[in-house]
Amino acid sequence: MFYDMLFIKKFLLIVLLIQALQYHSQMYSLAELDTINSQYRTHGDKEDAVNFNLRALHDYKEAYDTEGIVGTYINLANLLCTLHRYKESLSYLDEARGYEADVKNPVIKLRLYNEYGRNYSLLGLYKRSNKSLNDAVRHEKQISDIRQKAYYLNYSYYWKWYNFDILGQKDSLQDIKKKNAVLFPSEPLIYIRAAEKYIKENNHLDSAEYYLQKAEPLTVKNPAYQKALIKQVLGNLYRKKKEYKKALDYYYQSLAIYQRMNREIDIRDTYRFISQTYRDVNDQEKSTEYLKKYTDLNTIINADGKKALDIAFKNLNEEKESVDKKSERLYLILFGIIIISMIGMYFIRKKYIKKGKQKDRIIKEQSIETERLKDKSKISFDDIIHLAETGSPFFLTRFKQLYPEFYDKLLMQSSDLTEHDIKLCAYIRLNLTNKEIARYENVTLRAIQTKRYRLKKKMGLSSESDFAKWILGL
Repeated sequence: MFYDMLFIKKFLLIVLLIQALQYHSQMYSLAELDTINSQYRTHGDKEDAVNFNLRALHDYKEAYDTEGIVGTYINLANLLCTLHRYKESLSYLDEARGYEADVKNPVIKLRLYNEYGRNYSLLGLYKRSNKSLNDAVRHEKQISDIRQKAYYLNYSYYWKWYNFDILGQKDSLQDIKKKNAVLFPSEPLIYIRAAEKYIKENNHLDSAEYYLQKAEPLTVKNPAYQKALIKQVLGNLYRKKKEYKKALDYYYQSLAIYQRMNREIDIRDTYRFISQTYRDVNDQEKSTEYLKKYTDLNTIINADGKKALDIAFKNLNEEKESVDKKSERLYLILFGIIIISMIGMYFIRKKYIKKGKQKDRIIKEQSIETERLKDKSKISFDDIIHLAETGSPFFLTRFKQLYPEFYDKLLMQSSDLTEHDIKLCAYIRLNLTNKEIARYENVTLRAIQTKRYRLKKKMGLSSESDFAKWILGL
């Protein structure tokens, strides 16, 4: 029965591929294009899907079909993001946004901002990601198809859940969890994330296993990625339980799917889990082998990530400039009304001259601010300190770029570190005092001392060891 179903699935995919090769004689609707892309994703054929969409894009452009062009740009961005080619993905999204004013379909606009949200989240720009996801949800309210609305709302909520978790925004996280549980009871990712929480906290591991068992049958009709993810999480569970043979078995199953799908970041993370598991069983040779694979792939990913971040920051600067120009136009309109309505009066003439000088000053300040934002893309130690002082959300992202080896070594020492733990380690690595850290975090000195003590204990260091010296030595 299983092989019959597998044969049917392969036969259907072949039929779709034959139709795709005959594409030039038939212009697909966006719904038909989505069905074909769904088949590709289900079977993990991402590169073939990219080529198919490039052919579709060519035909839509020849037909001057704006919605088809934008929809295909978004499909390409989705596929390239899945392949962790963020720079290309963001470029296609920027191309799609150039047509936004000509698109009336709210589904297309929702998908556009969902993909921006996903890219920004995977690049570590979590607050920026939530802003894009909120824009997506705003367009979702205009969709009349209930099933379609639920599908895309699930996508938006999933990434907001991920962002809130990393940002440590517990109230928002609990709210989004409740919404997901009510609206999407058959979504396996909800149960996988719940299990991950218990595993991360090393608490109620039986509950984690229960949620994973509940999620596993739900992945049958979902993309291959979810099947790989659940096996990876099962590996994490059995590693916590010290059942290392089972853990390795699940890790290798997960790795095989990720490699077939060419998901570089997931492959990298699985290498790290396998290395740590071999270290747990004192197989130093295997641990070193997979640590090298992890390090080599991480170097490539970091290089690609830096290029993508440059595009992301460029987009942020352009958006700010757009807002500034709108404000300037509004100012000029109001200024013109004042001149026309009160011309001829000496007092108003003096006021006009004064406002003219004020305008020049504002434009000069805006130019200085624009140049300052452009310079943000150049990473330096002073920039990192400034980001820490101002409580910038980009502090940790920039720190990881400036000290990638330190970040990797820190995770190898302890894979259970939270973003807040890593941030405290980053402050210490920058040689900041407890008083400076307390001031930047807007907490008491006692709170920082307590956090340092707990983090030191969490990382298994002895009470006599110098935590700062240990951090600086990584």
